[in-house]
Amino acid sequence: MPFDDRDRMTKFYELAFGWRTQKLGEDIGSYVLATTTETDDHGPRSPGAINGGFFPKKPGCPDQIRLSSRNRSRK
Repeated sequence: MPFDDRDRMTKFYELAFGWRTQKLGEDIGSYVLATTTETDDHGPRSPGAINGGFFPKKPGCPDQIRLSSRNRSRK
């Protein structure tokens, strides 16, 4: 997900949800890893849980993307 203020974003998610964050350097695009659940060699220990990350918001980057039912592919 995009962020405007990296320090504010990491503080919020750490305090609000207990997530662990790891701020990466500019050479990695200032990406922030977010650990939301414990993992082992097979992935998340809790079914349905995921880990993820955040990246700096760029001009023209939408806050969220919406798909209409017409745009979804059906298999």
